[in-house]
Amino acid sequence: MARSRHRDRHSQSVPVPGGAPPDRLSVAPPGTAGSRYSNSSTCSSRAPRATVGGVSLANVNKSADNQDTFGACNAGSSRNFVGVFDGHGEMGHHVSRVACDSIQRNLFNSADCTSDPRKALERAYKDTQTQLINEYGQLTKESGTTAVAAYQNKHQLFVANVGDSRAVIGRCSTGASRCSQSSLRAIDLSSDHKPDRLDEKKRIESHGGKVGQSMFPVENMYGGVSFVRAGPARVMSSDGMGGLAMSRSLGDAAYHPHVIAKPEIHERKLDSRDKLLILGSDGVWDQMTSQEAVSIARRHKDPNDAAQQIADISKKRWMAETGNQLTDDITAVVMQLDHRGAPPSDRRTEARSARLDSNRSGGQDRTERSSGQDRTDRSSGQDRSGHQRSGGHRGTSSKMDTLISAGHPSAGGGSASANHRDRGEREVPSIAAGRPTHK
Repeated sequence: MARSRHRDRHSQSVPVPGGAPPDRLSVAPPGTAGSRYSNSSTCSSRAPRATVGGVSLANVNKSADNQDTFGACNAGSSRNFVGVFDGHGEMGHHVSRVACDSIQRNLFNSADCTSDPRKALERAYKDTQTQLINEYGQLTKESGTTAVAAYQNKHQLFVANVGDSRAVIGRCSTGASRCSQSSLRAIDLSSDHKPDRLDEKKRIESHGGKVGQSMFPVENMYGGVSFVRAGPARVMSSDGMGGLAMSRSLGDAAYHPHVIAKPEIHERKLDSRDKLLILGSDGVWDQMTSQEAVSIARRHKDPNDAAQQIADISKKRWMAETGNQLTDDITAVVMQLDHRGAPPSDRRTEARSARLDSNRSGGQDRTERSSGQDRTDRSSGQDRSGHQRSGGHRGTSSKMDTLISAGHPSAGGGSASANHRDRGEREVPSIAAGRPTHK
């Protein structure tokens, strides 16, 4: 049965002290359970101005919860963060929300946030994984989340990724600063962590792990039951029956050391030809190519509208593919980059960048859909971690309940930043997270 429908626009700005120690960075939950988020940062004259919109659509007939979460944060002076987190396993919906919160906190609390963003981003992932394992223990043993995050530090863009959510940039194919939006070309800034990716499979097997397919019971010609292997490649569990359909994630302690939480980080210098950035969960990328998503986004002036159309088209294709019976959770975040007022880029640098981009996109542009190879085996009722899905509402631990009710960005309660405002401390970053929409 399809879920009930509602849609809200969500805009949140939360003051926190710019010079506060790490434990004082605060997050306030949105006042409504909205699906859409919009935010813009007024950047310095020497960096692009970013405007962000995001949408998350809950699954149809897959699970009781939308396990996707997205977050956005701006810290002024052209520092912006966006991230998409796609949970899996019984507690995946909570793991994704905790990870979304924790990575933002850890990144902006880092002393290296502006001086060495790559180091700060990698450490933010490491500290988030440590928090998940140490504080939530058994809850993260066979539950986890993808995490693709983009951090803009003036003209530098850093994209970190674990799992198979994806980041894509839309870039003008010509060198003109006023190029036509219709000429935007998609360039993948992350590479999906599939267990059968050659380098990932080699790493997994070198640590004693196995990559294979899940086992499914089928009735044989003699009236008995036989087991056959089918579905996407997985890092196999100890019993050999199922496994995890990604080679890197946050959480998933039972699959260590074969599944790791270390992100791959891509760095690029933004110039006037970089027009927009798209982050999405595999609910998007299982149904459209990177180029198609960029082509859709470039038609819209409002990034919320761009994200909404990407999500809506993905859902329609899921429904058509499954006879209106099933969709995955679908999340899209769009960041538009406005370079007006930024100084002209060095032409030699842009020409060299264009050559590198041409080589990169030639090997990474996805032209085929991955239907049948997604993390959820639609015919078996198993989630991507290989465990049977439950139609009932999942319980939460007291620790997670406390975190969410006390001010997690995905909660619907009160603000956690009131104390900072009462003290009259100056306002710098704001953090917000998207909640699901049932549509």
